[in-house]
Amino acid sequence: MERAEKRGLSVYSLFTRRLLALLVFGLLHLIFFWYGDILHTYALAGFMLLLFYRRRNGIILAWAFGLLIFILSLTTLPLFFSDELYGSLQQEQQALGQQEIKKTMEIYEHASYLEWVAYRFSAEVSDILSNAPLTVASILPLFLFGLYAGRKEVFHEPAHHTRFIWVTWLGTLMISIPLVSMVFAVEYDIVSFGIAKLDAKRLFIQLSGLTLCFFYMSSLLLLMRNKLARTFLAPLGYTGRMALTNYLGQTIIALILMRGFGLFETFTLSIGLIICIAVYALQILFSFYWLRFFRFGPLEWIWRSITYGALQPIKIVDK
Repeated sequence: MERAEKRGLSVYSLFTRRLLALLVFGLLHLIFFWYGDILHTYALAGFMLLLFYRRRNGIILAWAFGLLIFILSLTTLPLFFSDELYGSLQQEQQALGQQEIKKTMEIYEHASYLEWVAYRFSAEVSDILSNAPLTVASILPLFLFGLYAGRKEVFHEPAHHTRFIWVTWLGTLMISIPLVSMVFAVEYDIVSFGIAKLDAKRLFIQLSGLTLCFFYMSSLLLLMRNKLARTFLAPLGYTGRMALTNYLGQTIIALILMRGFGLFETFTLSIGLIICIAVYALQILFSFYWLRFFRFGPLEWIWRSITYGALQPIKIVDK
């Protein structure tokens, strides 16, 4: 948006087209391929972000922390239910969940593609879209923190923010250690939450995921100051420049493995991890060679062309 302003372009119309295109990508992915889509959520949160573009940094941070506290408060509510109420709700959910899982697996393993899409549209897509307001509200605080960091040019000029990055790194590390420890403590009943065990574990996973997110980002910023680390991390940049293509590509690869070869419910976590590493390694190679000849990934090129309302040059022309 800042670059668009400097070029004299209409910031809000440009960014709106960009978000609408992302929303279409997300809805197509959600409806025809996989329920675990994040693109439509990012697009909807992006529209909310437009409301904060001209706001002061203090207001942005206040909304970010306020929304974060609100969402986390909702997450903790089940822990305060009485055992009787919680137990009855849990039993009802488990009974419905088991029935739905059995039906879902039958569809995923044996139905035709059209039957599969029809089932997903009625049973999964509608449920996901109905929960979109709450999902967007949970994502928006992170977008606001990102907007604040962008305003401060933390990622553009990290050398000017060394103290801030180190404080973030140390603070989130110290907070993450007890939060991650609590995940294991709850899982192995070292700390007991009774019948609310599952919700307690989810809460600590969510909290530790949030703090680890900032820990990972600050770690990368600090590592990028080292020449050897920059060389080692450089391949991630190729996949990052083609993030949309690689994200949707992972869905295609997974569906070929799962539906094409009938491998639902056959992988262990360890085999799944090996497959993830192998797929990502192949995507690094694919991205590296693609970007030797083209300026953008294929889907990034479509996205960019829609954003600017004209076909963008994609081939790298040798001078």
